[in-house]
Amino acid sequence: MNLKEYKRRAVEVVTLPSGLQIKVRRNISQYTFMKICAERGITFDEEGKVAQDKLVELTEGLLRAYIVEPKMPEEWDVEDLLSEDFLFLYERVMSAVSGRERESIRQIAEEQGDF
Repeated sequence: MNLKEYKRRAVEVVTLPSGLQIKVRRNISQYTFMKICAERGITFDEEGKVAQDKLVELTEGLLRAYIVEPKMPEEWDVEDLLSEDFLFLYERVMSAVSGRERESIRQIAEEQGDF
């Protein structure tokens, strides 16, 4: 597989409940997740939960990283999403960083003391 094929396979087209078709990443890497957290000063408590006052920032950062086209914030932004589209994308983006990946990130944060 070459780099062009690799990049193509990392993205998929989804249709939002509103009917709009967008391109999204199939997943969000641990690196991307940690970078979003570091750039926004997002920390987690001992149960692995984000501080309530940082939840909006985390969600915005994840959605911007997850959506490939149309470009955010140049062409549109999180505030432009209809309620049903936001909920649909929120569930998808959380599953893109959930399970094994989210647990790994939490373990790395605990070991490094960076979060």
